[in-house]
Amino acid sequence: MVVDNTVYASGAYTGDGLVAVDATQGTTQWKSAESGPGFDIIHANGYLYSGGTDSAYCLDATTGETQWSFTTDKIISEPLAINDSEAYVVSENTLYALTEEF
Repeated sequence: MVVDNTVYASGAYTGDGLVAVDATQGTTQWKSAESGPGFDIIHANGYLYSGGTDSAYCLDATTGETQWSFTTDKIISEPLAINDSEAYVVSENTLYALTEEF
């Protein structure tokens, strides 16, 4: 994903969590161990949202700092969905509506 001249890639592509790279210079802006294989990154309101096998994450898009993380009891079975005030996570047959302050 590219937003404002920054390329964001997840563990599915990097094997190393989330990474932000300057699209012009090719330099790494930050790396985060958060993330997991299989889910795309969502950018909304200056934050990045992604998920792994049983966890969902929110990171500051500028700094890579983890804002929150959420771990389920079972495998996350669908990509995350985001609106203005909630993040939705589906873990097998359970829908979680996370209302953390974005």
